Formats: sequence, structure tokens, C-alpha cells
Amino acid sequence: MGSTISPAFAWHSIILVMDMRLSRDYNRLMSVRDLLQAAITLKGSQRALATASGFSQVAICKALKKGRVSPSMAVAIEAATGIGRERLCPEVFSDKPLPRSARVTTEARV
Repeated sequence: MGSTISPAFAWHSIILVMDMRLSRDYNRLMSVRDLLQAAITLKGSQRALATASGFSQVAICKALKKGRVSPSMAVAIEAATGIGRERLCPEVFSDKPLPRSARVTTEARV
């Protein structure tokens, strides 16, 4: 099942990806879903991104629907497209510490 996108959206995605390579701050405002769609646009289709990254087309489609990418998929997409893993999976690869409320603790709660 391939992705059908309008030519206007395709150009918009290409411009966003080009911008992404120029401005790190701008990229932090893009959602994971937007970045994944830009990766699909760069490769031409979900199937092409899947082939380039070593994942199935179904896995790419599910990630797009959920708006979340696993750490291993983020690394593979970065290798295939140049879109940074820290943007695709910021909860694992971000250089900024998580807010205190989002941190996982190993202490038992009483």
C-alpha cells in the first residue's frame, strides 16, 4: 500500500527537508510524522523508504500513522535519508535532558 501525496505537498516536504539541513532549531518544531513524511517524499514512496532502511512497508506505514519511530528505525532512516535520528526519536537520541516529569525512575514507589 503506497502513499499518495499531492505534488504541492511533495515540494513542500522537499523544501522542509532542505531547510532541515540548514536549521536545527526549525527542525525541532516539526513533528515526527512530518519528518517521516519528508523521508518518504525524499525516497519517493513508503516502499522505497522501506527498502532503503531495511524495514517493511507495513512498518513504515504504522510508524507514520502512530507518529512514532523506534530507535532502530530512526537510525536506519537517518542512514537512508540524512534526517537526524535525534529528530525522529528524540526521547532516546536527544541531546537535551528530559523534563523531570518524563524521567523514568528505578526507585520503588510507596
